[in-house]
Amino acid sequence: MSGAGDPMDSTGTSPLVQELLARIAERVSAARLPAVREFARAYVRRISPELLPDLVAEELFGQIVGLFELADRRGTEPLAVRAFNPTLASDGYAAKAVYAMVLRHQGAYRLRYPRSGTNGKHVEFDWSRQVLVLAQRGRPYRVYHTSSGAPVTPTVFGSYRFYRQDPGTNSKGMVHSSYFIGGYAIHGYPSVPNFPASHGCLRVPIPNAWSIFNWIDIGDPIYTYR
Repeated sequence: MSGAGDPMDSTGTSPLVQELLARIAERVSAARLPAVREFARAYVRRISPELLPDLVAEELFGQIVGLFELADRRGTEPLAVRAFNPTLASDGYAAKAVYAMVLRHQGAYRLRYPRSGTNGKHVEFDWSRQVLVLAQRGRPYRVYHTSSGAPVTPTVFGSYRFYRQDPGTNSKGMVHSSYFIGGYAIHGYPSVPNFPASHGCLRVPIPNAWSIFNWIDIGDPIYTYR
């Protein structure tokens, strides 16, 4: 519920929030407007009040719309935050401090193999965090929430190279698959929980699958580790 100190309280919104809501009303389609507006309200409420004066409405609008686009279809946590901190509270939400660090671009993933690949271009999968990292120039480029093999069908650990890519959806429901050894691949899938649940592959949310597929080149190295 909104309170006296709530930045999204319609009776006392800050100029930043008023500008943000105006941008949402102008640029978001009528069909999606209620959902995006509600998402924005939940998002802003989780930003520490001391951070709000330093934020820019245009930048905040871009972050909110971007995270909304990638939101889990189950409707709880934005995937950018889930990848940043996969161990969530019992209510399915991360603490305000996690959102604050994301907005400050802090907490960057530390690569285990920064010099691997051509100009540092490679992929790393961290089983302990259930995250997939695309690296270039020896630095993390993108970090994605993923789900690896369930205990009875575990993901293999080691160093491999991508040898085949299949666009589209196959008969098993795998979307935009990039294979790195045998039948093990990175691919999109409708269900991507924050724990190991696949048949051995690295599942990623379908909205992320195409960009990951396009970024990977045949021959790029991938490292999977605990």
